[in-house]
Formats: sequence, structure tokens, C-alpha cells
Amino acid sequence: MTDEARPYAVIVESADPAEVREALDASGADFAALPSIGAFAVISDEDLRCSLAPGVRTFATRHDHVRVATGIDRILEAGKVVAADERPNGLYVDDGWPSPTPCAHPSLRPTDTGPPRIEWGPEVLPTQTGRLVALNLSLATGRKYRYTADDLVNHAIKRASAYVPVVAAAGNNFRDERGRETMSAWAEPDWVISVGATDRPDGGRVANYSAVGSRADDESGPTVVAYGQSRLSSSRRWRGTSFAAPRVATACACAAGFLLNVLHVVQSYAAGERLNGIPLLAIGLVDRGFSGPLESRSRQLPSLPIAGVDANQVSGAIDILAQAGRTLTLKSLAAAIQSLVIRSALPLANHRGYEAGEGFVSDDGIRAHLESLTGLDMARMFSEGPDLPAQSEEALERIRLADRTLLGDAIEVWLTSARRWGVDRSSGREIDLTWSLDSPAAKQLPRSA
Repeated sequence: MTDEARPYAVIVESADPAEVREALDASGADFAALPSIGAFAVISDEDLRCSLAPGVRTFATRHDHVRVATGIDRILEAGKVVAADERPNGLYVDDGWPSPTPCAHPSLRPTDTGPPRIEWGPEVLPTQTGRLVALNLSLATGRKYRYTADDLVNHAIKRASAYVPVVAAAGNNFRDERGRETMSAWAEPDWVISVGATDRPDGGRVANYSAVGSRADDESGPTVVAYGQSRLSSSRRWRGTSFAAPRVATACACAAGFLLNVLHVVQSYAAGERLNGIPLLAIGLVDRGFSGPLESRSRQLPSLPIAGVDANQVSGAIDILAQAGRTLTLKSLAAAIQSLVIRSALPLANHRGYEAGEGFVSDDGIRAHLESLTGLDMARMFSEGPDLPAQSEEALERIRLADRTLLGDAIEVWLTSARRWGVDRSSGREIDLTWSLDSPAAKQLPRSA
């Protein structure tokens, strides 16, 4: 697509995407399909704001908005989150591999002299190379864009949020002297985890550059805040909400690893036999100017070990819920991840909601929150049915879901094995971290956490 003519967004609502594509083909316009977000980006000399067909919404957009939306679409496509091949046990498997059957899975085994080791054998089936558990956006909008539904980026973000938690940098727009909101328009919607920045790794205070909400509305600020300094450099140039947001995306991966382990126990319990391993996690990132660590390759495991959750405790909670007539299910992994991360936030002293939202998110904070989860928390996330008797609630409160002995090591494995897919919003360049489980490097990998 060229930058010579005006771009338009064609949003497919209730129409047939194939019919819309056919109409665009017939029009002769230059267009690109964005199937994962249900849209087309069209370059045309003609005004396409008239509807192409019933169930289609069309509006003028910008070339930079098209690049951002295209990056989001590519990451959703890479994560197979929209049209994934999901097996009955809830785990994704790569195309070409047989359907999963109860089998061995990687194990995280303690050692006497060092960190636990990861062990697996040839009977372990490789799962999907990355289950997308966070979409991190750093879009640097300033305040030149106001929020509107007729915005291709807002449409892409909202569509993505149905499948994966969307973490967006709040912006480095400082404070307004009159107390007006300075948040990035793309970080405003309720379906986004918007992230402000603090000036210290233990929270401290909201950094002076971090965008805030309106002083008159405590709910207008960021969802949470995190430390705004890069993990790679202490330079003042390497700070901002774009460095805070990835810390929250990391917390999403920790929450996802924990939830998938709980889900594994729930589904194995229902099947009457232990199912196969858990997919590696993946984090998508739309930013600009990628370098260094993002391009490093993740640990090449066939799947994640079953670790970090006490299966006996989870099974005990299942028994109590079954006796109370509760049905176990997880409606939305994305919503559950988002809830855990926000609930892990610690209030920031001397700050109001328009400045710090729900509070400070950190590596230590998410781990502590996971360690504190009870059977009653599991009931709220995984079950539906009649109100629980007081006796059942008390019994569930006494259950701790986490295996504290191995949770820290499990988190390290979840994060060091996580895939990272990046799209540069300026150039459209994709960072390809694809690797093959059949490669010599994978076979020679030291099996140690």
C-alpha cells in the first residue's frame, strides 16, 4: 500500500468478510485485509465513507494508525488467538502434531545442589509455540488524538482485548497545570490496562512525566502504575511509561502461567487422568525502534512443566465446589489474567486514583498475590452455580492454591521460555523469533531451570 492516497478503515461488523473483500476487489482500490481484527485498510482516491454493504462501517483514517492496527493484527494472527485449533483439554497444539492424549509432560524437579531441573522425554508432545497472554502497546500519541469509536487503532485494541489482556503505556505527557487529563487517548478505554510510571523500583511516587487523569475524576487515570526505568539501563533517557508497561505485561505472563496450571488440574480432574503439558507463553509488543533483548531467543521447551500450583489443594477445592453444586469453567482467560494483575497492585501512598489508578504492580507483588490465592478465589474465577454455604466458603478460604516451594522457580521458567513477538509501528518490521523444536539447538538445550 502506498502513502499517496487517503487511507480508509473498513470495519466488518455483521457482514460477510468474503463479500466485503469481493466488493473491494471489484472497486480496484488498494487494500490490505486485517482478518484478526475484522477490518480492511483501504487506500483510495475516492471517499469511501459511504457503506460498502450492510453491516460495514467505513471512516477515514491515517497511515500511522494503519501501521499500528496492522501490527496488532499480525500479533493476534501469530498467537492464533482468534481462530485457534483448541483441543478438548483447552491446550493448543501446533498444526501437524497429533491430537494430545494423556501423556508425560516436562517436570520441574528440585535438586540438592542448585536450582531445579527441567526434565522431559520423547513422549512429551510439543504444544503451540506460544499462547499469547499479553499485548503490550507503546504508541506515544500525546494528546493530539482524542478518543473516538471511529478510530482504527481503538477498534483493533477493543477487538484484541476480547482474546488477550491489552497493556498500554499511559504516555509521557506530564501533568496539566489546570488538572486536566493528559492520558494517551488509546490508553483511556475500560478494556485496556493503562500503565503510568513511578520513579522508584519499590513504587515511591508517580514520576513527574507520567500522564495522569483529570483531577476532578479519580477514575480517569491509569489503571495501574509500574517502575518506569528500563531493565537494561539506568540512563534518564531510558525511562517512561513505555518501560513501565512491559513490567505489567510480565505480570500478566506470571498470572497466565499460574491460571493455566490451575486449569490443567481442573481439566485433568474432570477427565480422570492427567493431560499433557501447558503451552509456552507469548507476549506481543507494538512499539518502535526495537533492539537487543527483544530479539534474544526464548528457552526452547516442548511445553511448560506442571509446577507452581499445589494439585492436591486445587483438587480439594474442586471437591468442595462439586459438593456445593458448582460447575467448573473459565469463561475468559484474558479477563482472569487482567483481574489477577490489577488485584496484585499495592496502593501508592499519598496518591489519588487519577494519578496511580489501583496502585503499583511489580514482580514481587504479583508473586505475593499468587501465593495468597485461596480456594475461594478459585471459586470466583472458575465456578458458577448456587451461592456457597458458609461452611464451604470457610473450607475454601483455608486452601492455598500455590506451591510456594516451586512457585518462584516456575515463574522463572514461564518468563524465560516466553516468546516475544514484536512489530515496529514506524517501519512495520516484524521481529521473527520462530524456532523449531526439531532444531539441533533445541535438542542440545541443557535441561535446567
